Amino acid sequence: MVAWARKGRLMAACAVLTLAACASGKTSGVPSASRSIPSLGDVPTVQAFTQAPPFVEPHTRTVIEDVEKLAHPILIYEGKAPAEYELPIVSSRYYALWDTNDVHRASIYERDTGNLVREVSIPNDARRYLGRILFTGTDAFVVDSPDLADRNTETGKISRLDLLTGASTEVAPPAGLDWSYLPETIAEHDGTIVAMAQKPGTREPCLAKIEGTTASAITCWSGSLSDRLSIMPGHVSSLVWPSDDPDLCTQLHLTSLEGKTREMGDRRHCRSYDGVTLHGWDVWSSSDVGVISQSTVYADGSGQHLQLSRKNNQSGSMAVCGEATYWKTGFHSQGKRTYALMRWVPGMENVEMIFRTEPEFLLSPPRCNEGILSFDVARHYDPEFGTRSRIYYLDTRELDRQ
Repeated sequence: MVAWARKGRLMAACAVLTLAACASGKTSGVPSASRSIPSLGDVPTVQAFTQAPPFVEPHTRTVIEDVEKLAHPILIYEGKAPAEYELPIVSSRYYALWDTNDVHRASIYERDTGNLVREVSIPNDARRYLGRILFTGTDAFVVDSPDLADRNTETGKISRLDLLTGASTEVAPPAGLDWSYLPETIAEHDGTIVAMAQKPGTREPCLAKIEGTTASAITCWSGSLSDRLSIMPGHVSSLVWPSDDPDLCTQLHLTSLEGKTREMGDRRHCRSYDGVTLHGWDVWSSSDVGVISQSTVYADGSGQHLQLSRKNNQSGSMAVCGEATYWKTGFHSQGKRTYALMRWVPGMENVEMIFRTEPEFLLSPPRCNEGILSFDVARHYDPEFGTRSRIYYLDTRELDRQ
């Protein structure tokens, strides 16, 4: 298993399906849970996949070329490759490492000293695992996740752990909702925590904001499913698709923290996977029908229409960290596959390549927590050592000051 692949028992059912079809539950014979759903009151509800807005053919798209401006990431871990859910999200003060033999346990360390701060564990349930640890200040938000096979009957759990006192408090989802079964649908930016909740029985997504140990719904999507969100200043982008036919086109929706939602992109292509807004610009990616893993990155703003990549962006890899947008790309160098991290800020004349792997090494999508970008570099499987990896981090605030 490669360094950031979800553990096999989670994704085996999805090997031959699109990501949307997998998350829709069409591979499972387990009936959806059924129970009464309390009213969500005044929470805005978005009806996705209504008639498309009028398509306006963009003016000539300017292709932005890449320049090599390699940064110097700091190595924080080297050893047995973790699975995707085990990749530490490094913050300005802390990081966590999962127990290599127990999916229910992890240890939290001070980033700069390496001193152990707290041990984290969830009940030893064979059908659940410790899915995510996210930091804000001296708190950690811990996600307890069910196996994908149980997504129709089980939901996620979120707890807030005070790293100074060790006190842990479960965060209840907004009234009438459950937490998503997917651990990656929680994110932080500048102290703001958002997470995806879902309506019981239907798994229709609702975006929620967490303040302390209180969660409140921001908006919901009717007749849709979602498995991905990204956070940026003042907004959250979500990937949605119709729940009754996951093979239809996906949409990117941008939602303000006040609950106002609009669609991103121009519907030129069928599949949208990434989308952020930054400094008045929309940066997004899309790919053609039948293509999942690779897409093209575009940017629209100030009356300009830019193409920031060829069709070599890894779908789902885009993140805002600090003042810039980052994503993963792939290309061939001397006939061998190579991966890189790209960086762009509206107004820049070029896209910067800030990190590049050695040929035939693997690279995880970047993750951001408190302005710290972390990623995993792994060599291909070795019969003697298995898959080994190195986990690095970059302080994007230093890049922003350059």
